[in-house]
Amino acid sequence: MIEILDHLPVGVVGFRAHGQITKDDYLNVIIPTVEGALVNAPHLRLLYEMGPDFTGFEIGAMWQDMMLLVEHPTVWKAVAVVSDKKWVRWIMRTFGLVMPCPVRVYACKRFEDAHAWITRAEHVGLGIELHEEIGVAILSPHGRLEPEDFEQARAQIDPFLEDNGKLHGIMIRADAFPGWTGIGAMFAHLRFVHDHHRKVARVAVVSDDSVLAHLPALAKIFVAAELKHFPLAEEERAMTWLKTANPRA
Repeated sequence: MIEILDHLPVGVVGFRAHGQITKDDYLNVIIPTVEGALVNAPHLRLLYEMGPDFTGFEIGAMWQDMMLLVEHPTVWKAVAVVSDKKWVRWIMRTFGLVMPCPVRVYACKRFEDAHAWITRAEHVGLGIELHEEIGVAILSPHGRLEPEDFEQARAQIDPFLEDNGKLHGIMIRADAFPGWTGIGAMFAHLRFVHDHHRKVARVAVVSDDSVLAHLPALAKIFVAAELKHFPLAEEERAMTWLKTANPRA
């Protein structure tokens, strides 16, 4: 059964899956809802929750699920999927690599985060928090990164660097490495690192992801800053390590 999520802004559609999803759920609920939403908005954002009582798809329903996105790729501006099912999370992360829009996957306990992201007016792939009083910036990727994410990072961080010369540290906090939306975003990322790595004393990578855990060992070859990995549970220790850096070193 598909439940339509209410109280979403124009341009956002939301669904919650219960039990086993059938082809009729798409034909009778999802497709009419999407078509109705397109009357008031040329582009849509999708919030799709598959909670604890979701059991799977009937034959044909999974295909309808994929076709909902594939057949109208220019319609979707962002997709947020909420589920604790490992197979759902794996499929959506893999599928997101070929989607032209940001696709984020959230655990069920982070439904409010998914709701907050999907209802924002603009794409936010990189969360940026600059704590000027301690000279530390926190970068939190939430989905595939775009060139604009690094422009926003420059806009917040560079004025501080002009006044102070150097940051004590940068914390990269992430569940997993999100990737880029395209080659332009990758080069924008590399330019950002090139322009800033000598202006940061320390970089802490806070993540349980195995790829990100090895990032400090790989990046130290071409990054001047001191790098160190911390598990997510040790974020507070990572912050202490950053704050005690000597920015003049």
